[in-house]
Amino acid sequence: MGIQYAKAMGLNVIAVDVDGGQLDAAKMAGADYTFNPELCPTYADDIKIVTEHGVDAAVSFAPFEKAYDDMPGMIRWGGLLMVVGVVDGPLTIEPLDMIFKRYVIKTACNGTVRTLEECISFSAEHSIKPFVEFIGLEDLPQAIEMMEAGKLRKRVCVKF
Repeated sequence: MGIQYAKAMGLNVIAVDVDGGQLDAAKMAGADYTFNPELCPTYADDIKIVTEHGVDAAVSFAPFEKAYDDMPGMIRWGGLLMVVGVVDGPLTIEPLDMIFKRYVIKTACNGTVRTLEECISFSAEHSIKPFVEFIGLEDLPQAIEMMEAGKLRKRVCVKF
């Protein structure tokens, strides 16, 4: 839904993922560009080319240190590095990048009732809809396996 929100705000969206299925889902949601770092090792440089200066903001939802390690190389000077995905350990940040404000770091974990109300209103106003698959209770073990394998492309709602 993040891509749909960004597009509704008039932003250009670049999706980066090593999973082609996730990139296909990003395209369906409206991403302007997609990059697979495993297929395009120069993707950070390519992003700087298509944006002419680097992205204004980079957000990682992935729980992988590598995703965070690559982000500074694609952010424009003074841009935003948004930390959402939780990794198993500390992130490596260059002190000079922070001292000279090469980018600003912000985080997000959860929202409040007020922000949820704003999200629901914004979603309704811009016809933003989640990608959802409804399953029966008997299909829950398979859905959990798919989630653990990183193969879910939609939110799963269990009907019982």
